[in-house]
Amino acid sequence: MRTLHFGLLGPVCAWRDGNEIDLGPGKQRAVLAVLLLQANRPVPTNTIVDAVWGDEPPGNGPNVVQKHVSGLRRALEPERQPRLPGRLLTLTDAGYTVRVEGGGLDVDVFRAQVDQAYSARAAGALPHAAGALRSALAQWRGPALAGLPGGYFDGERDRLTEIRMGALEECLDVEVRLGRHVQLARERHRRRQGARQITHREPALARDLRIGRPDLPRQYDDGGLVDVNHVPEHVLTAVLGLTPEQARRIVTERQRTGGFSSIEEIATRGLLPATAVRSLAEILIVIR
Repeated sequence: MRTLHFGLLGPVCAWRDGNEIDLGPGKQRAVLAVLLLQANRPVPTNTIVDAVWGDEPPGNGPNVVQKHVSGLRRALEPERQPRLPGRLLTLTDAGYTVRVEGGGLDVDVFRAQVDQAYSARAAGALPHAAGALRSALAQWRGPALAGLPGGYFDGERDRLTEIRMGALEECLDVEVRLGRHVQLARERHRRRQGARQITHREPALARDLRIGRPDLPRQYDDGGLVDVNHVPEHVLTAVLGLTPEQARRIVTERQRTGGFSSIEEIATRGLLPATAVRSLAEILIVIR
């Protein structure tokens, strides 16, 4: 029997024997996400409709859900005969159920490894705890449930992100206790580079993780980056060492124009000398 794995810690994905499966349109992926969040348990049709469509449900919600489930069955069970009942996606009076084998969903693997790490730390096995936390964090391919809008998915995404941030903080603390200061310093540099990549590829995620906002509670260690498009004046003066007048001019200019496209614009617009911008280039970023 072929092996199926599902992923929610990033875009909703499924793999058969390591090969990614085409899950169809966005709403179909969203239906699968709802079922996977309640894997191996029945989910009523009205719950699926509320989660996927929110305040704008289709007039024939149950039929639309059935259509997407049929599409998922074709994608996930391509060898099933059309008239035979599905084994992976089933329907009972209680609702639709997706069957997931142990270790077949990245969320479950993540949670299990985090639990193992906490147990190991409580037992004093710090190296094992660090390894389990690293394995857990490696399950993430991006923001959880990426690309799925709506209050239901926002709530689930926030809940998973909170666990992720707790695991990251725990991992860093364990590494420090193991005396891996040099390694952490190198990782801090890599986190900064990773944060820069996020700002270019996924600015919305960068904003969610508070990258570049040292004035806000941090959800991601970005190595001390400062986003000149969003930080307030007092951060520009306190963190960058600018004068109050320089900070005020930068904030006024970004409000007038809608923000900067690059840090070089700070110099080309005459807000700071080019030498000053170059000296701050290591920590300055722009998120639009």
